[in-house]
Amino acid sequence: MHECVCACVRACVFESLTQSQSFCRHHLFLVILFSSSPSNSNSDRFKGKLESGGYNLSKFPKLKPKMIEQMDHVLSVEIPTLMRRLPGIDAMKSVADVADAKGAANPFSAGSGVQAGQAWVVSGPQKSGYDNVFETLQRTGDKATGAACRGTMVNSGLGQADLSKIWQLSDIDGDGCLDREEFALCMFLMEETAGGKPLPGALPQAYVPPSKR
Repeated sequence: MHECVCACVRACVFESLTQSQSFCRHHLFLVILFSSSPSNSNSDRFKGKLESGGYNLSKFPKLKPKMIEQMDHVLSVEIPTLMRRLPGIDAMKSVADVADAKGAANPFSAGSGVQAGQAWVVSGPQKSGYDNVFETLQRTGDKATGAACRGTMVNSGLGQADLSKIWQLSDIDGDGCLDREEFALCMFLMEETAGGKPLPGALPQAYVPPSKR
């Protein structure tokens, strides 16, 4: 359908131009360009039809900038506007968009990141502060061992039982080390506990770092 519409539009433009007394070489070039496809054979056949119809390119009138401007306006403004107004064009685009979306990942599926209403409890400014502390620790790669974190955790003033529970909750992958996100969670839990909030038995979804979900 779309191809038929384009062909009709091209035919109308060509007819109006060729009937004009001021039809010029530049206009012919624009019509040929507008009528061409990825294959050069269509434009060659089009030029052949013009020549066989008695159009002598060498005798066309001199180039007129005003006519070029008008044709540019037709091609860049009027025809696209007409195409948008044709019934069925938007529907065709919507069908194509739906077809392209088939098989796409569910943006709210497991592992797709932070879910709606489940932003990480550690805010951006808090994470930046915890990262600064993390940079002061001795690390292997981008992880800090329990021994490296011990001094910072003891300085929180919390008891042995609380610190043990916080470590258990923070070491999400159970490798005996804390990466940046796990360390940020550890610091956040220590601050909450020091403020009087009881530790959860298991991490709520909002406490789990985004990369660990």
